[in-house]
Amino acid sequence: STPLSMDSFDGTAAIDKCIGWDIGVSPTNFTWYGISFQLPVDAKGRGGGWNTAPAQPLKEDGYVQMFNNTAEGVAEYNFTTSADSPAIRARINNGLLWDTFTFDFTDGSNYVEHQSQQSVSCIIRQSDDGTSRTYTTVVNPILTLSLERLSGPAPTPAPEPSSSSMAGTVFAITALASSAFLLL
Repeated sequence: STPLSMDSFDGTAAIDKCIGWDIGVSPTNFTWYGISFQLPVDAKGRGGGWNTAPAQPLKEDGYVQMFNNTAEGVAEYNFTTSADSPAIRARINNGLLWDTFTFDFTDGSNYVEHQSQQSVSCIIRQSDDGTSRTYTTVVNPILTLSLERLSGPAPTPAPEPSSSSMAGTVFAITALASSAFLLL
């Protein structure tokens, strides 16, 4: 887990300065929902599992994660592709745009990860008439996408009339969700 963010001026937890929360924002948890992945075009599935809650299109059906917590195994999936540097596209929390994550193994490693950071803010000041508000970010939920090369390219088999095999590299994608508090 990650530590609470502390105000650098007085040493108190940033979340303790919150005086209010906007509608739909929880003071205790973050919801992952509407997460979609697009694997490389030639990817062939080889098994794995998904926690179905983060894939739900509606927030109320999503995966609720308490602040200051790490959830492992949100998604794990093995696939084969001929790409040396696979590109995986993801939509996170029903975002309008797809993020592209390119996993480059040119340094010889078998493991690469990327992170997508969200944010949760609260109200720390409000005018007497309620017309203006000051916000601060108190937690940064992070979705970590990692790709591990499980084996190198397979030899190309002799073609057979009914063969649908594919030469390529076997990879395992893993998604890990964590709620990190922000240091002010």
